[in-house]
Amino acid sequence: MFDLFDRSFEKKIWRGIATNSTRSGPVTEDSSNENLPSPEAPHRLQQRQHRNGLLIRCTLSEILKWENLIPVPHLFLLTDTEGIAIYIHSRQELREALNQVGLMEGVSFSRERLGINGVSMAMEQQAIVAVREREHELEVFWPFNCLCVPIRDGRKVVGYLDLSFSHRHEIEFAVPILLRIVDKIEGGLSGAPSENGKLRLFELFDQHGLTPREKEAAYGWLCNYSVLRIAEEMKITEGTVRNMIKKVYAKTKINDKGQFIRTFTGVL
Repeated sequence: MFDLFDRSFEKKIWRGIATNSTRSGPVTEDSSNENLPSPEAPHRLQQRQHRNGLLIRCTLSEILKWENLIPVPHLFLLTDTEGIAIYIHSRQELREALNQVGLMEGVSFSRERLGINGVSMAMEQQAIVAVREREHELEVFWPFNCLCVPIRDGRKVVGYLDLSFSHRHEIEFAVPILLRIVDKIEGGLSGAPSENGKLRLFELFDQHGLTPREKEAAYGWLCNYSVLRIAEEMKITEGTVRNMIKKVYAKTKINDKGQFIRTFTGVL
């Protein structure tokens, strides 16, 4: 499958984003190359897709907007809450190759069926997760870097969206793209993108090691609240707020408010 990807390296952005660690131990050279499990029966898959019709429609609408903007060949995989693939979107040549190895709609990506992969880890951690090449348990997925995000309707998870591409490409470029796509999907589902955007923002803050209090201060700062307003809402002194903001800048490797806003407003 390596030949299905070009060799260009896109500009690396959001350097320093630490995605969740996914593997407890190293993968050995003799890792299993088992066949993928058979997909569920067509009539059951159709019922599953019908139950998730709105989710599929919202997902398709958003990923089509990015189809020609993502700079590398890629695969979108949408699953329901059980980890069953209900929609796959990719270039035709990649889709055909994946079908040959049994990766198709109806296949379960749960850890019990496919071991460690982007979807199974997002299901376990309920947060944005990256799984890189040989972190995957099955050899068939080794050519890929995968990024997966839970999709929420309000606070309830209703599915998972995975973005996969060649391991030759750094995973950081895909983080803001996938987060923006999922936020738009959630807006189409619930009409409340701002609440979900805040949850997503706090997940990113977690990856930078911000404390709960620092996350609250950072959120207020991103909303352009004054130091006084943040201090009053958090019931702390203005000096403490300023110190927290300095720590936020240090942990996120950001130098000023303008850079901070440019970096994180796309998530809201």
